[in-house]
Parts: sequence; C-alpha cells; structure tokens
Amino acid sequence: MSMKEKIQQLIEQKISQWQEDDIYAISLYVFDEEDDPCRPVAVLGYNTEKHVQKSTSEASNEQEARWNYAFWLQNEEMCWGQGDTAEDVKEWITEQDLWDSEDEITPKFVELLVAIVQDIHASGLLKDKFGREIPILIHELEYYEQIAQQNIEANGEALDRDFVSFCMPCMQEEQDEHQVSQNEMSRSEKPITAPQSKVFHGDTAIVKQSTDMRKVAALIIAIVLTMSLFWVLGLILSGRSNKDHEDTSKQPESFTEESEELPASVPVEGKEDTSMSSEPKEAEPVITETEIVEKNAKNTGELRISTSITKLWLNEDEKGASEINAALKEIYEAAEAEMEAYNREILDDYLFEDGVLQEDLGEWLAISTENYVASIEYVDENYMCLSMNGDNFVAGGAHGSYWSDYYVFDRHTGQRLSLEDFVNDSTEEIKEIVKARILAVAPYSKGEQSENALESNRFFLTVEGLGIHYDVYEIGDYASGSCDIIIPFELFDMKEDMWPGRTNNN
Repeated sequence: MSMKEKIQQLIEQKISQWQEDDIYAISLYVFDEEDDPCRPVAVLGYNTEKHVQKSTSEASNEQEARWNYAFWLQNEEMCWGQGDTAEDVKEWITEQDLWDSEDEITPKFVELLVAIVQDIHASGLLKDKFGREIPILIHELEYYEQIAQQNIEANGEALDRDFVSFCMPCMQEEQDEHQVSQNEMSRSEKPITAPQSKVFHGDTAIVKQSTDMRKVAALIIAIVLTMSLFWVLGLILSGRSNKDHEDTSKQPESFTEESEELPASVPVEGKEDTSMSSEPKEAEPVITETEIVEKNAKNTGELRISTSITKLWLNEDEKGASEINAALKEIYEAAEAEMEAYNREILDDYLFEDGVLQEDLGEWLAISTENYVASIEYVDENYMCLSMNGDNFVAGGAHGSYWSDYYVFDRHTGQRLSLEDFVNDSTEEIKEIVKARILAVAPYSKGEQSENALESNRFFLTVEGLGIHYDVYEIGDYASGSCDIIIPFELFDMKEDMWPGRTNNN
C-alpha cells in the first residue's frame, strides 16, 4: 500500500468515528518537524461552531476565530510523519528521489495531501457523514495566497469563500466581481454564451475565459492609471522643488539635509509632535535601543514582554542546605540568563531591524511571556528532588511551549546525584530498562529516546521508583504532552545504601 493510500485510509477512518454534529471544517496542519525539510508532518483535526463562538472573544473578529488554526480545538486526531509513520515518509522521499532536493519535499507532500482531499470529496464520505460537503483545509500557521490556491484546488466548490477571503482578501474581491458579472449576464435579454467552468475534484479549472479577458482589461487600465499618477506626482514635485528653492534664502546656513535624518522620536501622549516643524532643529541625542523599549512600554502601553521566576531556598540551619542553595543559585542565574536571551531574541525578531524600531508592528506588540517556577517534587530523610518548570508563549503561535528540568540532591552533603549514583547497572543496562518502559507507554516510539535517558536534567525521584522525564515532542506529538517514565526500584540493581525512603547512616 502506498503512503497516499495509507494516509487517506487513516483520515477516512478518523472522520467516520467523529461524533460532533457541528463540525464545519477539517484541518490538515502541515509543518516540518524541528524545522527539518526532510521531516514533513501532517496533523489531522477539526473545529466546531460551538468552539468558534467560544473563541471569538479571544480573536480579533469571528472570521479569525473561524479560520485561524491558533483559535481551533487543535485536537490532533492524527500526526502523520511522527512515530512509526516517520519511516513511511522517509520511504516516500526515497521513492520520489527527493533527498537531493530538500526544498521540494514539503511542496510535494502538500501536493500528495491535495490529491488525498480530492479523492475523499469524490468518495462522498463527507456528504454522507455531515449531510453536506465541508472543506478539508491544508495549511500552515500563516495564511496567504498559496494557501488559498492549494485549498481551492483540493476542495473545489466545498471550500468556503470566507476562508479564501481570510487568506487573500483581494482574491475574494475578484470572486465577488465575477459573481456580479454572472448575475448581470443572467438578467440580460441576450446572454452571451461563455464556457461555464466548474471546479472538479479530478480536474481543477478555476479561471474562466471571461475572467482572463477582464484581467487583461484591468491590467491595461492599471497601466494607464499608473502613468497618469506619475505624471501628476511629477507636476506636484516640480512645483514643490521650485518653492523649496525660493525658501532656501530664508533658512539659516547651518540647516542641512542631515537634519532630516535625525533619529525618529517616540510619540509621547499629551505632547505635541513637532517632528514635522519647518524650524531648524538642534542635534538630538541618539536614543538607545533600551530607551526606546522603555518609552514604548511607558508611553503606549503596547509592549508586553512578561517574564517571571519563582524561587525557593532551604533553611541554612539544616545540614547540606548551604551547598544545595549554592547549586540553586546557579540554576536560577542560568534561568534568568536564558530569559534575558529569550527577550533579546524576541526584540530582535519582532521589534527591531538593524537596531531601528520598526514602525508598523500591529498586533505583534502584544509579544511574549516566559515563566519559571521552582518546586519540590520529592523529599525524604536523605534525598530531595526539585524541578524547574518553564513555559513561554509568543503572540501569533498556535500554542505555547513548556518544559521541566529535575535536580536530585543528597540532603546530608548537598551533592547533586544522578541515576547512576543509585544503581549498580551499567549504562547500557540502564538504557535497555528505560527502553522497555518507553515501549510500554508509547509503542509507536520504538524506544529510541532511551539513548539520552541519562542526560543530567531528566532524572527524578518518586515513592514508586526512579523517573526519567521527556518534554513535549520528545515522545509523541504536542497533544500527547510531556512523558514521565517511572521505573520500579526492583527493576534495577539498587545500591544497598541508596534506596530512597530508607533510613541510612549518612
């Protein structure tokens, strides 16, 4: 069975199982795993009218709530390209001879999904299931003309025109113009017979002959209007140049063109903007990037980069506490440095370009949050396990991100401990034990993650056994969340004096 047949069969199986009666659109969200163009992934999901009503208050309008995946349920019914199906993708890339053409892999993958969606529509499954055709949207996290075009090709007449408008407003206007033209023709006493083109699942033909003629006419009109506009602008600039020449004798000799290039001032509420004053200006001090950020935050209230860190400390009177606190201090400093770097990255990516504050930021001014919280996960007479839990979110993303790091300490010495300090098993034996437990909870993963089981920040303690932590996406998809592998003590060859929960003579 080909990969196309496998994906289509799985999608049809999932659709047949859905029980909601107000599903209006299905999603095939396409992305490259870890930004690797050789690892395309397609995530199947859907959205409901009920959820649109619920999320409209969070979106800029109902259209965004309806079509922007960031506001959807994101129920991830299928993730093709992760787990076992990643091997299918590799085999498909080999069959298509694409390993030397990485940039073509995802576009070819999208073409495959387009063909699948066409076949699903042709099968009648959607109409039988929902009582009508509904679109299966193939998309990214950004919406633009190519997204609209590939969904027109995939869905044909089942595609909601409002989605096209959301992706590319000018395309909607062209369709509206065509509809008006068709309505006028239907009212004419002598209609002109033109080829009637429809969108078929097997043969997409969305551009009509009459539309082509209109485009040519529109292009000619646009050229004429553009030439006229340049002619008018030439007259205006010519008149202004003469006036500037006349006014030159009235300006101080110290006034030069360089005064036009002074750093743009940040508007301050309650003060008149004099940046356009014709009076000569004195040289202004260069505003640093930090000062610009502070002024934006203070004067407009639009810039929101929120960070926080919740710390905990041990009572210094306890044995080993000072050593543990010293280690915690380093952990907190590292977290603060990471947050500072994260904030700088956000500023560089969204606010500044070559050190200059961008003018048209729009919604991106509501930018980012990042938080760290330290927690005690386990404590007994001899050992303590702490976690450092982080999360962040950047405006415009489909969802936030979160992670956890773990630290196990000997309460008597303050020494940080690893899993290998507790067991007599060799490194390879530990990995085999972890692999078996991973396969027990996530058989699709093949247990490959056991190779990095001994990385320092994964190990934690519980009353049931020794734990290994994997963050979101390390085992399974985002919907699966993070994964904690807890291995009973009895499966290890535990050191006699290192059993958590037991009293010893430390």
